[in-house]
Amino acid sequence: MRLASDGTLLLSTSDLSAHLARPHLTNLSLQVQRGELERPHVDDTHDDLIRRKRDEHEAARHGVRRLAGDSSATHELLVAKKLSEAE
Repeated sequence: MRLASDGTLLLSTSDLSAHLARPHLTNLSLQVQRGELERPHVDDTHDDLIRRKRDEHEAARHGVRRLAGDSSATHELLVAKKLSEAE
């Protein structure tokens, strides 16, 4: 989840899935993006692996959608890549 310079909230597929599972976490993440809360520090040695696997999964899913003719998949992939690079 990121806030664009114009204030637009940018969500990834993972953000939407997380919201369905834990709406309260979405509210906390939004508060962090707005600068109302500080993100807690978590020492997670597997963070890079999980992030890489998530990115690979989403890229593969978007690739299948593009092959099926879904033009919105290309835009979503670009947004997801920009969000990942910002992390």
